Amino acid sequence: MPFLSPKAKSFAIAVTGGHAALFGYLTWTGHEQFYREVLMPLGRTFIPDGEIGHNLMVKACHYGLVPRCSYQSKRLVLRVFSNVADFFVINVSSPNTPGLRVHQQRDKLETLLEAVLKERDSLPKRTPVLLKIAPDLSLQDKQSIAEVALAKKLDGLIISNTTTTRPDTLTGPHQTEQGGLSGEPLRELALETLQAMYRLTQGKILIVGLGGISTGADAYERIRSGASVVQIYTSFSQDGPPVVRRIERELDELLQRDGLACVQEAVGIDNTSTPSLAEKKIPQTFLAK
Repeated sequence: MPFLSPKAKSFAIAVTGGHAALFGYLTWTGHEQFYREVLMPLGRTFIPDGEIGHNLMVKACHYGLVPRCSYQSKRLVLRVFSNVADFFVINVSSPNTPGLRVHQQRDKLETLLEAVLKERDSLPKRTPVLLKIAPDLSLQDKQSIAEVALAKKLDGLIISNTTTTRPDTLTGPHQTEQGGLSGEPLRELALETLQAMYRLTQGKILIVGLGGISTGADAYERIRSGASVVQIYTSFSQDGPPVVRRIERELDELLQRDGLACVQEAVGIDNTSTPSLAEKKIPQTFLAK
């Protein structure tokens, strides 16, 4: 892809269903090129029935005009893509960008969200902004993120990004490669992080669950733990588009088995101490079908 760094790498890890990726972010030139060559000519025709999410993160520009992680760059992306994006993602958790994860610390996160949300609120269209966090967080980090997200009235959390850990179960020649680990080896860690954040936010913030989801049962487990929406990456790259229909079919069967009419009724029901988002108004954009 011309929008990616030439140093971007990706490795499949045999047997375990894992995947190690070393991609990083688009430069501002990459964002601009994607907008000009893909979004402008095609508009919504290339994804007529789906939602378009856009990552606000920008890698250092070749010309030094837009520093990586600068608030200026994120505001610029917001302004340019606000007419086509259904939601924006602040990804402060990629393990492939040195120093990025420090933005999950309370003071830096507060400053970042203030700048982004102020810019978003100044635009004619109020586009939801979600924060993507790491699975490799301490309890204190999780508590701080939950408190900041609630205070800033963030639209949602995406849980979780890839992990820097390497379980003993990994096999294959690429098991020690650098980069974020995704797929099956990430599943339990991502699930535990989601469960903790749902409790810490008291079910008041929409959660998008991802990380190691490859079956309807995986998706259902995330939903019952507090996710209103699920995303897939590694299983889609490994199994292709048919995996989406399979997950949907299996999820429907599980909902019917448990006497639930829709996904919304299942959100958070395994976290019984926390009210389900089914009792709250959720932006229609993010309701799982």
